[in-house]
Amino acid sequence: MPGRAPGREPCRYIELPSQPERDDTTWSEAELRRFLTTAADDRLAACWLLSALGLRRGEVLGLKWSDISVSDGTLTVARSRVLVDGKVIVKSPKSKRSWRVLPLFEPVTGALEALRGRQRDEMEAAGAAYANSGYVVADELGQPVHPEHYSDQFARLYRQAGLPRIRLHDTRGTMNTILEQAGVPDSLRAAWLGHTVVVNRKSYLAKPKDLTPVRDMIGDIFKAA
Repeated sequence: MPGRAPGREPCRYIELPSQPERDDTTWSEAELRRFLTTAADDRLAACWLLSALGLRRGEVLGLKWSDISVSDGTLTVARSRVLVDGKVIVKSPKSKRSWRVLPLFEPVTGALEALRGRQRDEMEAAGAAYANSGYVVADELGQPVHPEHYSDQFARLYRQAGLPRIRLHDTRGTMNTILEQAGVPDSLRAAWLGHTVVVNRKSYLAKPKDLTPVRDMIGDIFKAA
């Protein structure tokens, strides 16, 4: 092959497509409420409540009805359904701290009971065609929902609600931020989200509007100077 002449790099003349600017990585409390209002009419409304609580996608998709006790008001994160090299696998939670038992409350328990009842009706209607996988996040024939489909439906709902674009995983950051602003200690937020305090602190990134109280305090100091 003949050598390339100096300064004749052809790639330098190719105009690369511009990268879209990254939107906010979390929603405000008001935006999260708007999402949940829109999602309330969705078949998987209960599952969107679980995602909004800060559970990982794999944790929500890995939940089975045997992990939920409405009478005790608890939910056990005991497995995860995740996508690895294009294949869906079921594995243990991400870490020891990810395995956890969370207290449930209304309207989450009511939404879960409604979904369970709906799945029983779907099983009766489908008859032998129904595959009872036992998963909470299942389609009308009882099959577990594919992780990418779940993310796609999340995007459909937030667009329907007219909300800023975020990833499904960013609902964890949204809940972390809401809890932080409510004064919930690092240790409890970390326990709820299923990771260490150190990771929890790294996960919370203050926005300029979050720093308004600091600005006001500093402003008062300067006024007094």
